Amino acid sequence: MKVSVFWTDASPAFHDMRDYYESLQGISPEMSADDIFMELSNLERVWRKRRISNPEKASEMLQIIEEAKEVFDSDETKSEYDRQLDLFKHPEQKQIVQEKDPEEERRRLLWEGNNVVLSLYESGQYMLAREAFEKYVAYTDDTVISAYFFYLGNAVYAQLDDIHRALDCCNKAVFLEPDNYKYRNCQLLALACLASDDGREGKNNPFYRQIAASVGTAFELLKKPGNKQEKARLSGWYAEQICLYEGDDLEARKEAEKYAKAGAYLGDDTGTSQRVLAAIREQQEMDAWMKELEEKTEEFKKKKSRFW
Repeated sequence: MKVSVFWTDASPAFHDMRDYYESLQGISPEMSADDIFMELSNLERVWRKRRISNPEKASEMLQIIEEAKEVFDSDETKSEYDRQLDLFKHPEQKQIVQEKDPEEERRRLLWEGNNVVLSLYESGQYMLAREAFEKYVAYTDDTVISAYFFYLGNAVYAQLDDIHRALDCCNKAVFLEPDNYKYRNCQLLALACLASDDGREGKNNPFYRQIAASVGTAFELLKKPGNKQEKARLSGWYAEQICLYEGDDLEARKEAEKYAKAGAYLGDDTGTSQRVLAAIREQQEMDAWMKELEEKTEEFKKKKSRFW
């Protein structure tokens, strides 16, 4: 799972915060997160074309664009980044803000924690990352913890195979940002792991029931603006889970086909949507063959009965 950092130096000192508005042409603080994401996609296409003529610069810019996509993933993360950037550029304002807002110090600790946990996570020190995450959560409360921080906690717990706690973090992230496809994808992945470990079939599986409960809102969610690739992955994951646990049910299979088609149309880069559609086509062909065989068998029985 890829997660990013606001700071160009992810050490505990955090001396240098990157200003993406200055580093990337065409984006500004006045733009919405969705508008920025569209502009970043345009910039990404431009710099991919320049990889042959200027590979070193193109590699640097593509890395910055990838980081910026995480930073501007939602209006919430953009708002927090803008606030942190303003305080970084005007350090003399920090004390004033803290005096006016008693929660400011806890917010500062949380976003400091974001970088500490991320630095440990990216260096493979998952046990230390877990300790840091839990420490910073204890310093704050749910009124200031962001969905992104819970998303980061999910990544840490998943690496340690603590899927129940990973799911808990996912649930909290989705609760705070229900329209975020990335958080929903992580939630579904955690549920899928637990459903597989549980082993019970179909609706007898309590984790699949949780997956099914969220399917009802997913298709409406896909109609809203947002990250196209995350939409595609979400569609494919839902389709696959429906097939795994209710594949024998015709109506459920139609529902899976609907999600898989949506994922394939949006360009699911995991291949999940395409695999589901191929499996459904294979099952439809098998069903048609079985139906034809049953009809021929029944016809043969009738002829045989008339002959005797």
